[in-house]
Amino acid sequence: SAVRDIRGILHRELVLPAGVTLAFGGLYASQQRAFAELLGVFFASLACVTGLLLVEFGSVAAAAAIVLGSSLALTGSLVGLWATGTALNVSSMVGMIMVVGIVAKNGILLLDFALRDPSSDEDLHGRLVRAGSVRLRPILMTSLAALAGLAPLAFGIGAGSQMQQPLAIAILGGVSLAMLFSLIGVPLLYLLLARRRHGPRGT
Repeated sequence: SAVRDIRGILHRELVLPAGVTLAFGGLYASQQRAFAELLGVFFASLACVTGLLLVEFGSVAAAAAIVLGSSLALTGSLVGLWATGTALNVSSMVGMIMVVGIVAKNGILLLDFALRDPSSDEDLHGRLVRAGSVRLRPILMTSLAALAGLAPLAFGIGAGSQMQQPLAIAILGGVSLAMLFSLIGVPLLYLLLARRRHGPRGT
């Protein structure tokens, strides 16, 4: 934001001669390069995860539901950063990437249980509800463990904790909504996509 303000002032008040350009270096340039690299890593990992999910489930609906549900959980990270006045930097972006992995793992646990026995007489909705009740405990345990482990870092407790505080805040914000997206968002997206693909009785 500081560079944005400086850029606006210079563009209004500084008249550059022909052939002369203005460039910003230092930490700002390093940060922009890191952002670009992280963005590339994020989309590459998203593509790899999608490919692995397609191999695991053999279903586009399952892969799309897990990826979309995981990406939507990033709203919790953004809300957490906004509420605490924390800047979106390299550390917080790494935390957001970790949130996607956590929610994707929860979605895999749930859908794997729901789709384990496709010959079951129970309909898809019933299997998803049963999977949610059975997988509630492991999903809750992993979420609470992440919250408890990162809480001291998020509150800045301990020497040097401020360096990684944005990472912890991003993860805590995302994990706080992970339960919602893992137990409701992913199954609902899969149910909608599967029925759209196979009709009302789609599995």
